[in-house]
Amino acid sequence: MNKSFWILAAAVAAGAHAADAPVDSGIAEIEALGRINGQALACSEQSLSARAKEVVIKHAPRTPRYGAAFEQATQRGFMEQVKGKAACPAAGDLAQRIDLVAAELGRKLPATE
Repeated sequence: MNKSFWILAAAVAAGAHAADAPVDSGIAEIEALGRINGQALACSEQSLSARAKEVVIKHAPRTPRYGAAFEQATQRGFMEQVKGKAACPAAGDLAQRIDLVAAELGRKLPATE
């Protein structure tokens, strides 16, 4: 292969890497919402679970990375609540946590709707 091919390949790879950097913006907040969602599900707080999902749908890019982060964190949050045997937090506490994370996520990733 010639030299120009490798230069082009390097440029494409660099561009792809640069494009990936903003994609991770907000991923920690998406994972936090997933953990809260799992906890809400384990505590039979379906309305709070729906609220967490709404925030994710409103702000997160529709990519496998964000979807998987939310789903995996949901599973972890659910299992931690169930296996931890701790009492469920008050619904108001979960709602407040959702609102705090949603505000931070909104700063990092404006609404996509």
